[in-house]
Amino acid sequence: MVGYSSIINLIVIVFIGLFHAGRLSRDAGRRCGTGEWSCHGLGCIGLNKFCDGISHCPDGSDEPPGCTNCNRTYSGKAGIKYPLRVTGPFQRYLPFVCRVNFVAMGNDFGDLVELSFLSFQIGRFEFTKDLNAACRKGFLKIYEPPVSSLSEDVLRHPNFGNFCGKMTERSATFFSKSSNVTLLVVVPSRASIPSTSTFSLFLTFRFMVRTRTRNNPTFVSSQYGNPIPGTFCDRMFLNCNYRPCKIRSPNFPGFYPRNITCNYHIKQMMVPHANVASIVLEQANDYKIFLPRGSESSPSNTASTVGSKSALSTDCSGPFSDSMKIFDGPTTSMPLLAQFCGDGTMPKIISSGPELLVQLHSAPYSILCSSRLEIEVIVKFEPEIAGSMQKDRSRCAYVIDANRHRRWGIITSPKYTMPENSSCIYKFIGASSYDRIWIYFVSYLSREQQETLIEKEQKQSCKSSVLEMFDSDEQWSILDLNEDFDAYPMQFCGESLLPKICAHALDYPPLYSPGRPCFFPDESYYSSGPTFVIRHSFPSTINTVDFFNYNHFTARYEFVDTRQDGIAIGRTECDRRFDSRSAKGGFISNPKNVFFYGRGGRQNVSCAFHFVGLPSERVRITIFNVKLSISKSDTKCQTYFDSVTHKHLCFIPSEDNAGRIALIKGVEFWDSHSATIGCLCNITSLDKSTKYIFDSLVSNVKLIFAANFMSPLEDFKDFNFEAKFEFFNSTLCDTHAFDKRSDFSPEGTIEFHVPSGRTNFTSGEDISRPLRCRWEIKAVTEKYLYLQFRGTDSPPDNCKDGVWVLVYVDNYQSKPTSRVCIVSEDKFDIIATKEYHVFSHSWFNDTLNFDTNQKDFIFIEIVSDSNWKGIKLHFHWMEVTKPFYKSLAGTPLRNVDCVFECPDIGACIDPHFWCDGVDHCPSGFDELPSNCHTLSKGLEYLSVIVSMTAVVLLIAGLLIAWALVRHRHHHRSCVHEMNDSPKDCNHRLSPTEDYQMESPVS
Repeated sequence: MVGYSSIINLIVIVFIGLFHAGRLSRDAGRRCGTGEWSCHGLGCIGLNKFCDGISHCPDGSDEPPGCTNCNRTYSGKAGIKYPLRVTGPFQRYLPFVCRVNFVAMGNDFGDLVELSFLSFQIGRFEFTKDLNAACRKGFLKIYEPPVSSLSEDVLRHPNFGNFCGKMTERSATFFSKSSNVTLLVVVPSRASIPSTSTFSLFLTFRFMVRTRTRNNPTFVSSQYGNPIPGTFCDRMFLNCNYRPCKIRSPNFPGFYPRNITCNYHIKQMMVPHANVASIVLEQANDYKIFLPRGSESSPSNTASTVGSKSALSTDCSGPFSDSMKIFDGPTTSMPLLAQFCGDGTMPKIISSGPELLVQLHSAPYSILCSSRLEIEVIVKFEPEIAGSMQKDRSRCAYVIDANRHRRWGIITSPKYTMPENSSCIYKFIGASSYDRIWIYFVSYLSREQQETLIEKEQKQSCKSSVLEMFDSDEQWSILDLNEDFDAYPMQFCGESLLPKICAHALDYPPLYSPGRPCFFPDESYYSSGPTFVIRHSFPSTINTVDFFNYNHFTARYEFVDTRQDGIAIGRTECDRRFDSRSAKGGFISNPKNVFFYGRGGRQNVSCAFHFVGLPSERVRITIFNVKLSISKSDTKCQTYFDSVTHKHLCFIPSEDNAGRIALIKGVEFWDSHSATIGCLCNITSLDKSTKYIFDSLVSNVKLIFAANFMSPLEDFKDFNFEAKFEFFNSTLCDTHAFDKRSDFSPEGTIEFHVPSGRTNFTSGEDISRPLRCRWEIKAVTEKYLYLQFRGTDSPPDNCKDGVWVLVYVDNYQSKPTSRVCIVSEDKFDIIATKEYHVFSHSWFNDTLNFDTNQKDFIFIEIVSDSNWKGIKLHFHWMEVTKPFYKSLAGTPLRNVDCVFECPDIGACIDPHFWCDGVDHCPSGFDELPSNCHTLSKGLEYLSVIVSMTAVVLLIAGLLIAWALVRHRHHHRSCVHEMNDSPKDCNHRLSPTEDYQMESPVS
């Protein structure tokens, strides 16, 4: 049995030997492929396993004495991750230089190289005495040939920097842009290096096939920029509005080489009309930004700065820190918008124009880390502000000139990132010395920065941003953008000192005209002159790049036109006076001061334009371009044309039902009377050919412009007008009127011959204007007036061939008592006429008290359109009294002064009018023979009685006079005789109470 088992074991050994001999013969016959090491005919192993300290060949040929894996080229199949440990130098007193090449062979062997460093410690990263970084006692350098068709001598190949020290991250990956990557490890003689220094370099490499996206040059060019020939990593981005662009550091998402400077030029060439383009840079993913700061080799996990959204730092000075700089323009000479390093999210940084330059710089020396950068590029279009502002190209300075730009607008703090120690100036210039600037802030935000102890001791304030306003009561003829003002009276900074803010206006974009006005002075500013300046300064920044998002404002400005023609009347706001002695004509318009209207805080506006001329002058006002816009549902006032008076008048039902009204009304005044010469309400006429003419008959006229219940959104653009006024000499009505009344006569007659071919005025347009005349009849005594004339109230063709006669008896001539048409005498037979009898207004007032010195009056106004030739007017009037009147108790009493009464009109006439040969009563009752004969006899008897009474009174007077004289003579004779001789005078009576003694003096 022992022998049998031995035989079996021998057969197994022989079989195994034959199997290994066959395998070795097959392996010896197969040639090792790319990236493999031959084990002296005993098989093939990966080249990365050669000299890694572990024997992989059966004969141990992969670990010969003194071997090294340096100065070799590594390749392999795509997608396979190969580990590689670079063994350190074993000769202590000799320099160690190791070059390792990685080449992707294409096709199945890949196109790109990926290197993942898992362990790294070479030399030391130190700072010199002058605070410069340096790699001591060894370094690693990574080379990658440029990807270009140009030769290397033409293409500027940077002198890459070095990595050294100890890697603190778990790994750091490098992705090549080409198929060839070279690692150069240099360690000087280690005789001076302490024995505790270690050398460690362990990595994995993998060959990757270029993706389809990367093979599409069009996509790469539009997405990641076009490479600029002659540079290593500079790129040009054009028109990123079509496809969002991305700025990437070289070898992204892997770390980028040392000692490089990459310039990314961004330019927007396609800009829509009336817009401006801005470049916006932003990165919300904090993983995609890590720019190491000196010894920092890994992203920080510390909390962000207080109030900041990012851990990025602006303290990137020194040669040992990587940094990213953003310039507001195509070159580095343009203003620096931001400079940062570190890691974290990057807030929006916006350029002021269509070009931007981003510059990435890496320090020559650094610890090996996962440095990377990717920024998203977006193009933003904003409406062009050239229509409302003029900007200085070199800096943030705007001139808002009312002569060249619109009279209102919105200003904001820069919507783009402002450089440190910069400012933005807004200068307002009025169109004239009458302009004022009205400004209110819709929003305002100024972030405060925590002060250090030194700053508190130095009392430094307003570090972050300062808002200053300068008000001048003088007009600047030329405003230079380089002007500087020594003192800004109003300064605001931080969160404790804020300007006046009208916050509710923020709810009404984009005009920011709120439903409740921004009242002055509580919520807005109003300049004292035609100029105003706002300066927004940015002295310094805090240690975050998002500082600019915490300092901004939005304000609305408006140029207020305070100009008003004419002479101010007293202390009124908008009442004006125009005197013919200063000008015989001119133009007027509504006031354009917004504070008179709803948008400025006023519900009602009323302005009066007074026109005062010489007694012989008249006033004509021609209104055009009128706009009195009120919704029909809010008002019942209507404008209509009266064909009789040839006036535009307003129909207003009543004050309770009229609602909102916007009107222009012309009123003429004389003595204590007034009359409306025209009225327009709730009408809009922007046609210049449409004109509304107000003609007066006196030289004192008032034009009233008024609107009530205005909303906070209405102003002079909703209620406005333009007008022309003229003063004319006109005596036409007076020269053709004949009044037979004397100054104190109780009656009179007005006769007027209507002239042909001429009207009141003498201008070229007057021929088409109607003829107007007016006469006033005023009672001299405390009596009433009675007017009599002949005409018709229903003429054919609306009195086309006649003259309208309008009789008014009220003070304001609001409505005529009679509207009668008078035609020529030759048409009396054709047109039925009748007599008209008109009494003055007091005739119908039974309780009238004449003690107030009020006198009755009647106004006669005639209006003739065209065919007035041959027409003669005749009006007769007289003073009358009532036969009866009512007492205070309401009892009718007979007027004892009423001796002669006209029964047909129920009025008493003056006694001189009775039987004087002229009919004063319409029926001729005062001249009837029966009335006149009886009265004559009565008058004769009355005259005889009066004569006899006068004779008797004369005789009685003579007798009384004779008795008095006789009595005085007798008294004097008695006194004289007492001195000479006694005489009997005792016949005189003694004084009694009825007869007093004479005074001794007399």
